[in-house]
Amino acid sequence: MAAHDIGVSLKAFPKITFSISIKGATEMNYRIEQKETFEVFGLELKTTVINGQCFKDIPEFWLKCVQDGRFQELLQAAGKKSGELVDVGVTYAHNPNGNLSYMLGCIKRDRAVPPGYTVLSIPKQTWAIFQTEWKSESDDEKLHEVWRRIYSEWFPVASYEHADCDYDLEVYYGDEQTGYSVEFWIPVIRK
Repeated sequence: MAAHDIGVSLKAFPKITFSISIKGATEMNYRIEQKETFEVFGLELKTTVINGQCFKDIPEFWLKCVQDGRFQELLQAAGKKSGELVDVGVTYAHNPNGNLSYMLGCIKRDRAVPPGYTVLSIPKQTWAIFQTEWKSESDDEKLHEVWRRIYSEWFPVASYEHADCDYDLEVYYGDEQTGYSVEFWIPVIRK
């Protein structure tokens, strides 16, 4: 019996292919800056990094604060106008169990902070600052990806390591007319 005969059992093997995944192909623009101590105040959320829960909870917290009016009240307490953004998002109070706190906040300037807001003192620190554009809440995944890349791609090859400082910040710029950008501030020290 030959292979071209009817009724002969044959075997077929799929074409062999190779797949290579390259990470780090997209540049990460950053700068290193020293900043003096400053204070922020705002609204607090308790969440966890376990199973990426914080990436779900934080955008939902923003939305809830916008819907229930707390976002606008925070802007007014900071002397900002409608259509502007808060100044910062701060993660802090990290613990070994994966729990952390998040603040949707504004930089404390020359006005008194109304009751009901949490106040944080951000110490004098050296920061690695990464910048990206942020169009809207639909870009949240883009922001989450920058956080992942900082820790999975930049830290392993950088000449810096995370400093013993409990604050990581997103600093927001712009408004509805100009568009938005976000800076990610990570406290660092030289290795």
